[in-house]
Amino acid sequence: MLLKISRLIQKRYKAILLVSVLLAILNIYLTSKLKLETQWSDMLPSNEPAVIAFNDALKNFEGLDGITVIVEGEEENIIKYIQSLKDPIAKLANIKQVIAETEKEFFLKNGLLLLKNSEINSLKDILKASSLEEFIQGLNNSFEKEYIASDEDNKISKEKAQILQQFNTIEDFLDFLAQGKPNKNKAIKLATEFSIGKSYMISPDRTMGLMFVKTTLDPTEIDDVLILINTLESLVKSKQSEFNVKAGISGFLVVSRDEMVACEKDMAISTLLTMLLIIIIFYVSFRLLRYTVLAFIPLIMGVIYSMGMTYLVFGTLNIFTAMMGAILIGLGIDYAIHILSLYTEERHKGKGHEECVERVFKKVAKGVVTGSVTTAIGFMMFGLSSFLGFREFGIVLGIGIICTLLSSIFILPSLLMVFGRKEVKVRESSPLLANFIEQVFLKRPVITIIGTLLVIGLLLLRVNHLRFSTDIKDIEPKNLESLVLNDKIIEKFDFSPDTILIVSNTLDEAAKFKERAEDINSIEAIDSIINYLPPIEKQQKRINLLKDIAKEIPKTVGNSINTEKLKKELDRLKDNLIELSDLAYMGGEQKIVKKVDQIIKSQKISSVINILPNKEKTLNQIQQTFIGKYKSIILQSNKENIISIKDLPETIKRNYIGKDGALLTSLYPEGDVWSNHFQPILLADLKQLKTASTGTFMMFNRVMEVASAEGNKILLIVMSVIFIILLIDFRSLKYALLALIPMVFTLITLVGIMSMFDIAFNYVNIIALPIIIGIGIDDGLHLIHRYLIEKDISPTLRSTGRGILLSSITTTAAFGTLMTATYQGFFSFGLILVIGILTAYFLTVVLIPAFLQLIDKKQIGNESKEVRR
Repeated sequence: MLLKISRLIQKRYKAILLVSVLLAILNIYLTSKLKLETQWSDMLPSNEPAVIAFNDALKNFEGLDGITVIVEGEEENIIKYIQSLKDPIAKLANIKQVIAETEKEFFLKNGLLLLKNSEINSLKDILKASSLEEFIQGLNNSFEKEYIASDEDNKISKEKAQILQQFNTIEDFLDFLAQGKPNKNKAIKLATEFSIGKSYMISPDRTMGLMFVKTTLDPTEIDDVLILINTLESLVKSKQSEFNVKAGISGFLVVSRDEMVACEKDMAISTLLTMLLIIIIFYVSFRLLRYTVLAFIPLIMGVIYSMGMTYLVFGTLNIFTAMMGAILIGLGIDYAIHILSLYTEERHKGKGHEECVERVFKKVAKGVVTGSVTTAIGFMMFGLSSFLGFREFGIVLGIGIICTLLSSIFILPSLLMVFGRKEVKVRESSPLLANFIEQVFLKRPVITIIGTLLVIGLLLLRVNHLRFSTDIKDIEPKNLESLVLNDKIIEKFDFSPDTILIVSNTLDEAAKFKERAEDINSIEAIDSIINYLPPIEKQQKRINLLKDIAKEIPKTVGNSINTEKLKKELDRLKDNLIELSDLAYMGGEQKIVKKVDQIIKSQKISSVINILPNKEKTLNQIQQTFIGKYKSIILQSNKENIISIKDLPETIKRNYIGKDGALLTSLYPEGDVWSNHFQPILLADLKQLKTASTGTFMMFNRVMEVASAEGNKILLIVMSVIFIILLIDFRSLKYALLALIPMVFTLITLVGIMSMFDIAFNYVNIIALPIIIGIGIDDGLHLIHRYLIEKDISPTLRSTGRGILLSSITTTAAFGTLMTATYQGFFSFGLILVIGILTAYFLTVVLIPAFLQLIDKKQIGNESKEVRR
C-alpha cells in the first residue's frame, strides 16, 4: 500500500500539490469562523442534571453570573463614585439591573417586620428610647442580651459582618457626639442607619465598596458578553480619577473574558515561538534552508486542515482544544523529521531523488503511519467520554493528527519531487550520541535494565504524594485583575461573590432552604426573597410583639440631657466593647477585635464624656434631631399589615422571582470557593441542604468530578487499544510489549518527578498524558521497525536514533514554548510535556536497545543449541 502511494506521488505530485492548496484556501476560510468558548457547562453532557438545573435557572433568571464593580478608596469618595456611576451603567445595552444601594423606602416602612423575634427583643430598649442616655443604654442592653450573654458558641462568627457594620455606625455616632455640633443632616443620616443599616455596601474597614450589575445575556452569547464587559470596564475606569478612587470589575463573566484574552494571546505567542525554534533546530540539524521550509509547508497545511475540520465538527474551541495548534505542530513535525532524515541520508549516499522518495516509503513510512494512527486512535478513544471537554479534545486531536499525517505523507514527498532534484551535500550526522549509548548502555544491557528499573521503582514510591488541584488559581494567569479583585472582596467582606444558587417553587420551600442554610457554618450570607418576605406566621408573631412594644414607646423626645446617666452608659459601653473584643478574640474573630480596639484607642468615648459638662445644650439639640428622627421611623414603621409579594418593589422582584414564578436563593460562602482547602468543607456542608444546587462553582465542581472519573477510565481504554494495534502491527506479542515499555515507564517516572517537586495535576494539564503516551509509543515504534529491517542495533541508532533525537528536541521546543504562557494551565501543561518527552526519549533509546540485545542473544543461543543437536 505504501509503495503504491509512493508511485502515485511520483506520477501525480503536481496534481496533489494543486489540490492541497485549494483545500488549504477552503479551510482557511472555515478556520476564520472558529471562536473560543470557556463555559464549563459546555463541557458536560446536556442531559447531566447539573447542566439541566443550570440551564433552567439561566432561562428563568436572567444574568445568573453578574458583574461586580469594586471600588477602593475613602468611604465618602466611594459613595460619590457609586452614585455617579449607577445611572450610566443602567443605560448600557443588555443591563437588567444595577444594585448599588438598599431599597431605603421599603426598609424604612417594613424593616422591623424583617427582624427575628430575638432581634426585636434585644432591640426593645433602643426602640423605646426617648433620650440619648436611654438610646445608649439600649445599645448596652442589646449587646449584653445578644452577644455577651449568649450561650451559642458560634454567635460571633455567624453575625460578624452585621456586628462590624453596627460598630461602624456606633463609631460614626460617637464621633458625631464628640464634635458637639448639632448637624441636622448628619443626625438624620445616623438615625436612619441605626434603623435600617448602611445604604451602600461598604466593607467593614470602609476602604472598599461594591456594586452589582445584572445582565440579560446568556453567557454563551460570547460576542455580546465581550462587548458589554469591555464597555462597562471602560466606563468604570474612566471615572476613577474624578473621585480619587481605584475601580475595576470582577465576576465569572469577567474572569472568562480575561481567560479568553490571555489564552488567545498565549497561544499566538507560543505558536510563533514554536515555529521559530523548530526552524532554527531544523536549519542547525540539516544546514539546508530548503528542507527547513519544505518541512513546514505540509505541517502548516495540516494544522489549517485540522482547524477547518474542527469548525465543521464542533463550530467552536474550548479551553482544551484551544491548544490544538501548538500540539499539532509539536507532534506533526516528527513526521517531517523522520521523512527528511532518511531522505537526506539517502541523498548523501548519491541516490536519485525519486529513488530516495521510494526508500522513504520502504524504510520509515510504516513507522510514521503506525505511530500516527496509534496516537490518533488513542486520542479518538477520548471521544467515548461523557465529559465533553475530553471528547472534543480527543476527536479534534485525532482528526488533527490524521490531517498532519496525510499532509506529511502526500505533500512533503510531492514537494521533494519538485525541490529535491538538485544535488546537495548534506552534513553527516555525528555518531557521538549513538556511540555513547552503545558504549555505556548496550555493552551492559542487564545492568542498564536493572539500574533503570531501580530508579523507576524509587520514583514509584512517590506516586502516593501526587496531587490533583481543583483550585482555579492554579490554572489562571497570575495577577489577573479580576481574580485579584475577587480575592480582595473575600478579604474585605468575608464572603465569596461566587454564589451557590437554589431554585424554589414556593415561598415555603425558599423559607425552609434559608433556615437550613443559616445552620451551615461555611455560608456567610443568604440572599433570598425571604429576607424581604418572611413566612406569614412569623410576620404575625412579629406584628403582635411590635404592637406590645409600641404601647411602651413615648411619643415625645426628652427635653434635657441627664449627663450623669449618659456618662455612666458611655463607660458601660466601653466595658461592653472590651468584653465583646475578648469574646471575639477567643473565637478567632480578629476583624472584630481590631475594630473594637480601634474605637477604644481612638478615645471617642472619652471625648464624648469630656464634653458633657460644657455641651449639654448642644447635645440636647442633637438629641431632639437624632432621637426625633429615630422615633419617627420606629413609630411610622409597619406594625399592622402582613408584607405580601405585591408590596415588594419591582427591583426586588426582578432579583428573586423568575419568569415562571420560581424563586432564586443565592448563598455566599465565607471562604474562597476555588481554594483546595475550602472546597471540600463547603461541598460537605451543602449536603445538609438536601436539595439540588447550581451556579458556576457547582458546575466547575461537577466538571472536576466527571473529568477525574472519565480520565482514569479513558486512559485505560487508550492503553488497551494501543496494545491491540501494536499486536496487529508487529504480529508479535514480544515486540508489542517491548514497544509499550518506554510509555509505561515514562508515565511512572513522570508522576514520580511531579510528586517529588510538588507539581500537581489540574483539569488542563491532565490532558498531557495521552500526548506523552503517543510520544512514548511513537519513539519505540520507529526504533523497532527500523531494527526489524536492519537486523542490527548500531545502524538503527545512527539513523533512526538521529530522527528520534531530532523529533524529541523539536517536540520539546514546541511544547516548551507553552511555559512562556501567562495562563498557568498552559504553563503546567508545557512543563509536564517537556518532562514526559525527555523521559520518553531517554527510556526509548536506552531500554529498547538493551532489551533487543538480550532478545538477540537468547535467539542466538537457541540457534546454537539446535546446531549442536
